[in-house]
Amino acid sequence: MALHGVDPRKIVGVVENHEPDDVSPFDPPDAVANRIAERVVKFLLDERAAGRIPEEFLPLQAGVGNVANAVMGCLGQNEDVPPFTMYTEVFQDSLVDLMLNGKLKAASSTSLTITARS
Repeated sequence: MALHGVDPRKIVGVVENHEPDDVSPFDPPDAVANRIAERVVKFLLDERAAGRIPEEFLPLQAGVGNVANAVMGCLGQNEDVPPFTMYTEVFQDSLVDLMLNGKLKAASSTSLTITARS
């Protein structure tokens, strides 16, 4: 009998531990990542101004890492970008800040990579 879709006969073992989950933070975006972010945001806003992106914006999809974090930060700082929704493989720190600031309305993700705040 399968337990939640897993056949117990296929389970070789279970490893228990008491180590807390810990994620190493990304380095802050560098000058190159910030420049890429500025260009991506300019492109999106130019497309919106040309009518190829609706005024209310589109759901966005973001990758993982310093460039993606730079783009998310640049989107969040730009007053011309309306609040938006997004899809992402990994929900990471930069998205928490966007949600807290009201720029990110909702997100769909498959995993979390949130660092401990000091």
